Amino acid sequence: MLCPKLPFCLFFNKKISNMPRYIEMLKNTFCKGDHHNCARWQVAEKFPEKKVPEDLLPNDIEYGNKLLNQHDLKQDMNTANAKDVEAHTSDE
Repeated sequence: MLCPKLPFCLFFNKKISNMPRYIEMLKNTFCKGDHHNCARWQVAEKFPEKKVPEDLLPNDIEYGNKLLNQHDLKQDMNTANAKDVEAHTSDE
């Protein structure tokens, strides 16, 4: 099944001259196949307001997870900070 993000995906639409067979295999596997396993799709799906890093390859799950976890950590820290501020102001 074609990935619904193809029209906007830099990886799919950008001409990559080095390793053409490898790139074509990635496109067939992820872009034209199971896009739910694509690291780019996962990042774009979770953070639609953010730009997916150009250097993130569809099969680079480790880098994709790092991006996802960094954002989750920042959200957790922001939530914790908001609760600290709320607790502090309610004490006054």
